[in-house]
Amino acid sequence: MQTSSRFLSLLVGFGLSICLTEVRAQGVAPVEQQMAQEISKASSALSLPTSTQDQAIIMQQGAYNEASAMQRGSTASLSNLVMIEQAGVANMSQISQQGSGLRTTVQQRGTGNMAASDLRGDNLESLIQQTGDDNLVLQQVQGQDQRYVIQQEGVGNELRQIETSATTRGYEVYQRGNGIRMTIVQGQATP
Repeated sequence: MQTSSRFLSLLVGFGLSICLTEVRAQGVAPVEQQMAQEISKASSALSLPTSTQDQAIIMQQGAYNEASAMQRGSTASLSNLVMIEQAGVANMSQISQQGSGLRTTVQQRGTGNMAASDLRGDNLESLIQQTGDDNLVLQQVQGQDQRYVIQQEGVGNELRQIETSATTRGYEVYQRGNGIRMTIVQGQATP
């Protein structure tokens, strides 16, 4: 029984390999190539601060991928950048940043993806974009001078954001589609 399931897995893998070879032979770029091209365009357009301390750039394609980035910094003159791009089904990104000059960018395309972000510090920037159905953004922000943009397009997407800051700068939320749920809680941090 175990031998036949291994043979079946090998056969399916071989069949997928033939299909990908045919697609490439026809001149159609596979999803991972298109994603890499998009990311390289985005990274060349990305204006990084000259004094960037930490950078985490993660690209994933496929299903059930997990990306996790944790940055801790306390120097006010340096900044921290996390950039995650995922294309596929049921992918998850988790970001935790603490310090000054925090910058987060998450782009997810597909169904059932989740972006969880926890930002604590000063000069916070967050951009989360999700395209697809049943996606979820969970974000917690605490600090000064925060600015963020959240964009969701699709059916059944959900945004849950908690802000525990003494001051808030504007933010932008765009949700397009049906069955959308949004919760934003603003409060003041306790010392």
